[in-house]
Amino acid sequence: MHAAHQTGKEGEEKALGYLKANHFNILHTNFRHKRAEVDIIAQKQNVLHFIEVKTRKNNDFGYPEEFVSDRKIELFHETAEHYIYEHNWIGGLQFDIIAITLNPEELEYIPDCF
Repeated sequence: MHAAHQTGKEGEEKALGYLKANHFNILHTNFRHKRAEVDIIAQKQNVLHFIEVKTRKNNDFGYPEEFVSDRKIELFHETAEHYIYEHNWIGGLQFDIIAITLNPEELEYIPDCF
């Protein structure tokens, strides 16, 4: 497995652990629509959360959340629209980031950020 892919996988596992510990119901991981992907779709109460997980080995070149591009946000919204339509979702929506740094280990949940 490529090192960057391994880092991303490790981050997603940590994010899932955080969400479960905070009473989110995990509905999907790596949900794909066309060329886009949402890392985690979770529900907490009557809110559907579309979550982007960004993992970096360290913060030498910036914080993980700084690497979410405008194009990624655009694709994220398109995928969310598809999911909402496909599952007839009626309820709240939120777009979140979980930013993870592995060394030193930090996890930051950034709710409703785009």
